[in-house]
Amino acid sequence: MTMAEICQLAVNLACNAGYAVFPQRLTRDGKKIPTTPNGFYDASKDPDLIKGLWREHPGPLIGIATGARSGVSVVDIDQKHRPAFMWWVEHVDQLVPTRCFRSRSGGLHLYYTDPQGVIRCSTGGTNGLPRGVDTKGEGGCATFWFAAGFECKDHSPPAEWPEWLAAAMTKPEPRSFIPKISDDRAIDGLIKHVAAATEGNRNACLHWAACRLVERSGDAADFHSLEAAARSIGLSAAEISATIKSARRGRPAV
Repeated sequence: MTMAEICQLAVNLACNAGYAVFPQRLTRDGKKIPTTPNGFYDASKDPDLIKGLWREHPGPLIGIATGARSGVSVVDIDQKHRPAFMWWVEHVDQLVPTRCFRSRSGGLHLYYTDPQGVIRCSTGGTNGLPRGVDTKGEGGCATFWFAAGFECKDHSPPAEWPEWLAAAMTKPEPRSFIPKISDDRAIDGLIKHVAAATEGNRNACLHWAACRLVERSGDAADFHSLEAAARSIGLSAAEISATIKSARRGRPAV
């Protein structure tokens, strides 16, 4: 599929489903990353803006900004984890019918309506659900695997978020990272924002926070705390350095 065809699919998805979309790509080790400077913060529903994203930052995958921006959140079931597979077998009748796609890992992405962005991003094992059952909601994103050739397992429209599932979820435990105490609460908030980022959104969260820190003329100690927060969520030194340098060069930020 050509980049122009992928872009057109993204435009169609935005126009027909109302999803805010942005380009993504895979790294050599199979991780999904945005090609745009601000990741899912650059997502758009506007056809002209979407075409501009793919023209300036082309990517072979289509990402969706989940939560209120697109009106949907996703349950990501990674069935290579046995607890996730057993949970799916036990609850499948309660989870479908709803729009469902096969993911690249062999798992499933179940789409549910979330117009108010009530559902948050969370990781299985810390959210009241088994390991391998993640949620992609407000402040997160999901890859639209159907555009990459993966099967649609259920063509039903996205259903309402199951009440029993929301009740089963708990607030994720806070990370062990404790940010630097600062007199500026706004800067502390940026550091906590990065420390709470989930896999798939980490670079985008760091870039956004670094841009805000640049705007506030943060000092070296503030950036060291931001880097420490980024390390605590698993980003490498090279990723952190490149992302912060990008922010300091003044690339567009939301």
